[in-house]
Amino acid sequence: MGLSNEMRQRILDNAKPEEHNRDFTILPDNIPALNLFLACQTQWRTSMSGFTGLDYTAVLAVLPLHCEPDSDHAELFGSVQLIESGALRALSRKR
Repeated sequence: MGLSNEMRQRILDNAKPEEHNRDFTILPDNIPALNLFLACQTQWRTSMSGFTGLDYTAVLAVLPLHCEPDSDHAELFGSVQLIESGALRALSRKR
């Protein structure tokens, strides 16, 4: 079950600064983690109460496809977990 357009919009809405500006900057160091997170957007685990988190087995399967040869897989995975945590908070606020 992937993120619906509505859920994606909820995440974006909660990521906006107070001015409700839709423009934001992604630092170059964070782009690999964001790309990996987006590549896994259909890999959410759910329960009767909603989203519970990403399926880490799927994230780990996709991870090598989005890494530079000399990159630190553990660091990239940790960055995706931070994005996941923020997404889960944003999704839970809208329930």
